[in-house]
Amino acid sequence: MNANELKRYRRELYNRTPIVGRWIRQWAAERLVKDGSVGAVRLLAEAVAHSDDARVRDIALDALRKLTEWRSVSAACGVWVELRHPRLTALLMEQEWVASTPPEVRVLTALKVGQVDVVTGGDEKVVEPLVEACRDADPVIAERARQALRELRRSEAQQALCRLIIEHDHPFAQEAAVAAGYKPKDEQQRALFFFLTEQWERYEGLDFDRHFLRTAYAVADEDLRRRIQQKLRTAGRTDFLTVIAGDDYLDRAAEATHAELELLVQTLAANGEWPILWKLVFEVPFTWSARIVTLLAESGWTPDAGEALVVFSELVALIGQGLPASEQEIEPLFPPAVLQARARVPGRINDVAFSPARPVVAIGTGGRKVALWNYQRAEREHLLGGFDHSIGRVAFTGDNTLLCAERTNDVSAPCAVYGWSDGQNDDQPARLGHHNGSVTAIAPLGESRALSAGRDAQVILWDLHEGKVTSRKLNPWARAMCVSPDGQRVALLARGVSLVMLPQLDRLVGVGSSRSVLRCAAFSSDGGTLITGRFNGDVIVYGHRGQRNWLIREPNTLTRHEGRVEGVEVLHGRSIVVTAGSEGVIRFISLQDREVIGEVPDPLGQVTSLHISPDESFMAVGNSQASLSLWDLRVLDAQSLLEHPFAHAAPKLLPTLGVLMDNENLDSRARLALRFTDRVLRHRFRFDIELGEAPTIMMGEFDIEIEE
Repeated sequence: MNANELKRYRRELYNRTPIVGRWIRQWAAERLVKDGSVGAVRLLAEAVAHSDDARVRDIALDALRKLTEWRSVSAACGVWVELRHPRLTALLMEQEWVASTPPEVRVLTALKVGQVDVVTGGDEKVVEPLVEACRDADPVIAERARQALRELRRSEAQQALCRLIIEHDHPFAQEAAVAAGYKPKDEQQRALFFFLTEQWERYEGLDFDRHFLRTAYAVADEDLRRRIQQKLRTAGRTDFLTVIAGDDYLDRAAEATHAELELLVQTLAANGEWPILWKLVFEVPFTWSARIVTLLAESGWTPDAGEALVVFSELVALIGQGLPASEQEIEPLFPPAVLQARARVPGRINDVAFSPARPVVAIGTGGRKVALWNYQRAEREHLLGGFDHSIGRVAFTGDNTLLCAERTNDVSAPCAVYGWSDGQNDDQPARLGHHNGSVTAIAPLGESRALSAGRDAQVILWDLHEGKVTSRKLNPWARAMCVSPDGQRVALLARGVSLVMLPQLDRLVGVGSSRSVLRCAAFSSDGGTLITGRFNGDVIVYGHRGQRNWLIREPNTLTRHEGRVEGVEVLHGRSIVVTAGSEGVIRFISLQDREVIGEVPDPLGQVTSLHISPDESFMAVGNSQASLSLWDLRVLDAQSLLEHPFAHAAPKLLPTLGVLMDNENLDSRARLALRFTDRVLRHRFRFDIELGEAPTIMMGEFDIEIEE
């Protein structure tokens, strides 16, 4: 009987047409009896439970009593399992039916009619349905299932039950397996089984050095790890903690999860293992380190006399001053950058560049001067002059040669590119060549090459060591440019983006015109993503698919500023995009998940430029008030240091901590946390290093003279 016929007979079994409806229902039941297929049997069994016509029910019951073929019997049993209707139950008990398939129906019917041997003699397929049956609403089935679990005769069924207990938390199954003495054949699985079922003596006799349990824990999924942790908590024994923490309780402390650290610290404290806890202070993340010191102080324990006692006393004192106690408290205390200094220049600051070799910034001004200012000593080192026009762009090459490029309102006047280095005897840069009209962009390429673009639509590649110049006219003229990290491509920005291959200056691909001019851009670390800033405030991301079809715009803006986007930079070491809007907001965005990490306001409002030092430690922000604000970005590293285990910290961060924890522009509780961290790490690294000084920015407000 096909599906359409079955649908027809289902309708007719429940037909309620006056006068003839009864006859139609009876006729449908007789036809289903005669067919005898699995589908027909299911309809008959459902009719026994649901039909309100006694004659139809009787016909269906009589038909079902005559079933002998195993598929038909199994189908009827399946309906009973689904409905548990009293009339079907009575029929099941009367006929003593046991389904052949599927396993869950076979188990339930065998248990219900009392043929328990069918189950206890079964293979591994009966185990999971049998465990589920222990929770059946029918008390007879549940009781017989629990008893059957203790009487499994076949080894494969016993092994399957042990595996199920290891994989899942089944109290009835565990009780039965322990009572029956079942155990896995594999030694590692057996050790894990004994441990999870709290058979402590049998476990210790097999795994006295915790080797099997450590191996099992290392490869376990999160659920099994959670159950092992719960059993460790139940046991309350410190020697068992080596499973999650390593032989000396320190080996895995740096990789431990929150739950593992909770268990480790609680158990060690409950057993008074204070010296071990003291060692953990220097391994775990900041919040746990502070929590352990608090526990030690409350217990009355102190280290032996000496440096350890001094360090402990200092840490306890810092906690008493209101140390932040959780990651939720720490996060808002740390901005992505902290202001260090402001420097003013007469006239207008057009561009800024950081030296790659020394703590110096070059400041190009509208007064035809370039000032080199040492921000660590807060003093002017050089004042370069002799230019014909305002200096619109400055940049340092990899060998610390300073490049200066002129700008003018006269679209046809020659604007030169100059070079200058510290080794020169005077402050007069050497003229390298020129563009007709303003130089709109200049970018270093490695140690001794640079690229410039101008209003004349020329793109020029300068080789400073060999004195070679390569140029090409590429329309439209570029307003700005950025070079890929590998130095093989440059993005030229106008109303669209053009990618140009270096050093040939061949155009690779371009994106069409936009209604808003692109003002700035930066490549991601791998060069596969280009982040662009627009005049209308949008920050747009382009990716690539294949060699030729490179510039594919992402559908959503990365962020949107209220004013023009005046700068885009990438912190390659942290995979963070920094954008600056003319409204005065500098925003930090994770390049990985496209989420805003935080933002800082420029104190003087209207931002005109954004620059990051080559080592990504500092940020310079120019504004329309002829002022430059200098920021420390290492606060990002400091916050990350607090979030990660101290065991992963590098000694090179200590000088930076010393600088930041004395910065009064940072929240007092943040500085307190940094002092705690600094003291912990200095003790941790006391035998390893000789600490130097970190570069920094002299704090304060300064006036840079450019007139002599």
